[in-house]
Amino acid sequence: MYGHHYSATTISNIAGLLDKDVKAFHARTVKARYVAVYCDA
Repeated sequence: MYGHHYSATTISNIAGLLDKDVKAFHARTVKARYVAVYCDA
């Protein structure tokens, strides 16, 4: 990753491949057993 340069097209293609998985992750239900939820941005 470091020392490599990726074109905008390559990044767009990678993001497109992940799109379905990201949407499924966002649509999942959160289980009621969490004591705390930690968010880091």
